[in-house]
Amino acid sequence: MSAIETSLEQQSSINPKLILFWLFVIAGLLVGFLNPWSPALNPLGHKVLMGLIIAVGLWVFKPWDIPFSVTGCLLMMIYLVFGITPDKVFSGFTSSALWVLLPALYFGYVLVKTGLGKRISYLVIKAFNPSFISLILAWVVIGLLLSALTPSITVRVAIVMPLALSCVEVCKLEKGSNGRALILLTAWAMALLPGTGWLTGALWGPIVMGMFNATPGLDGVITFSSWSKAAFLPIEIMSVLLIIGGYFVLRPEEGISVSKEVFEGEYAKLGPMSREEKVTGIILLLCFLFFATGQIHHIPDAAVCLGGLFALTAAGVIKTQDLSSGISWDLVIFVGVAMSLGTVFASAGVSQWLSSVLVPMLAPITGNSWLFCFCCNILSAYLEIP
Repeated sequence: MSAIETSLEQQSSINPKLILFWLFVIAGLLVGFLNPWSPALNPLGHKVLMGLIIAVGLWVFKPWDIPFSVTGCLLMMIYLVFGITPDKVFSGFTSSALWVLLPALYFGYVLVKTGLGKRISYLVIKAFNPSFISLILAWVVIGLLLSALTPSITVRVAIVMPLALSCVEVCKLEKGSNGRALILLTAWAMALLPGTGWLTGALWGPIVMGMFNATPGLDGVITFSSWSKAAFLPIEIMSVLLIIGGYFVLRPEEGISVSKEVFEGEYAKLGPMSREEKVTGIILLLCFLFFATGQIHHIPDAAVCLGGLFALTAAGVIKTQDLSSGISWDLVIFVGVAMSLGTVFASAGVSQWLSSVLVPMLAPITGNSWLFCFCCNILSAYLEIP
């Protein structure tokens, strides 16, 4: 009897996410068919926004656990039905930025698969004499190294946080203590923040590049060099301020009593460096050097990434079965759809209308590069880490 009652309660309970999703659907339909922003925005532009609003409702609330990629397919279907041409709807999948992103996701995968990411982390940690300041510096170095080797913040966090947890356990830092919080938060922040100072240090770098390239007049504006000139200094200074501020806020009263030999012992447990680790390290380092020197050799970033993927596969690091399971194709399709939005918006007149609305709203942020970078990094963390 209790089982029946429980079943009835579950059926009668209201799912708030489902209600919010239907609110998005209703809002989208109202925008699509009532054309509230006419004549500034044409009917086709309203239909484009209708599809996007409904898709956002599905992406955010996932009422029936529909994958991001399938929702993206629905959005592309809506655009095709209302007359957006296929070359514009699928433009994100022909963008060179997607072919930067796709191989780069495999770069993160091989760091985990081969154990190179873990080895690099332990190699750095054991080089310092154990103290809170030295461990903080170690996580800074680890964050920079991993950011150079993979653009995926999720992969970096997946590598760093288990090691950080192991580190605080080895150091015998009690749960709830300032020292434990300082090490864990520093490790997480360094996996997240420093790499966003260059184009391939976070997934949203190639995504933004793809959207710019899809907008007439903005093609070629975003490059490794231009991104670094605008973002590198502010991001790295923010990282330094975060480290200093975190240390003084969470400054532990006790010291670290373990010796350097303890971390050397943890590194020794990894065994000798394998051939796959060596090959992966060489290839990923060469790719980053090609990214950083693009103004000299003029080889496109996409060509470098594709060459790196081929080299990893030819060397046997990436196997045939890894091509289907090594990365999230749900994410890849979602990103391809997102990259198409710039072209779709431009063709439907949405971009011009949005610029007249959003530019005055964003002016207080865009006028200050420090504030703009800070807001972008918060958004990056929110979109990727979950």
